[in-house]
Amino acid sequence: NDISGYGRNGTYQGSAATIADTSNGGSRAYDFTLSGSFIDCGNVLDAPSQFSISAWVNRGTRTDATGIAGKWNGTGYMLYNVTPQVAIDGGPHTSGSQQLPASTWQHLCATYEGTTINRYQDGTLTSTQAHAPPSTTSATYQIGAYTSVTFRSLIDDVRQYSRALTQAEITHLATSRGIEGSPSAP
Repeated sequence: NDISGYGRNGTYQGSAATIADTSNGGSRAYDFTLSGSFIDCGNVLDAPSQFSISAWVNRGTRTDATGIAGKWNGTGYMLYNVTPQVAIDGGPHTSGSQQLPASTWQHLCATYEGTTINRYQDGTLTSTQAHAPPSTTSATYQIGAYTSVTFRSLIDDVRQYSRALTQAEITHLATSRGIEGSPSAP
């Protein structure tokens, strides 16, 4: 559920479920391990001029790139797992050189302030890429998928802001794993 107050609650597709996330003080994480499971949030958050997407992910043993959160159907924007990477429109994308560790929780964050994509892993800036703003897309905002490719791993605490978070705010999200003291909404 959307706790921002904007009412952007998603709808489960497939067999998505929640499981206990003992690494986050007993909260619930989304389990997308069954094929075809994701959350569809509808046609929201289109072509932002600035944004940040963050999430805690546990890729399990997956080795293919799948969507964590965003709007993507060849245009738009999406945070992906595995290496991890951030895509805006047809590219260029920013990605890491190392796969995420298997079966380990990692905090990923992507920011875009109007000219540059910044990608963070566990609060550390790992890559940047100059890029034009994303195009408007007819894709819906999805968590755990993009188009028809589903994540099939665990995701927790997905957040999107309509501004680029600061390094301090990203570090806070990567180290606190909770709502209290979180960066403010746009």
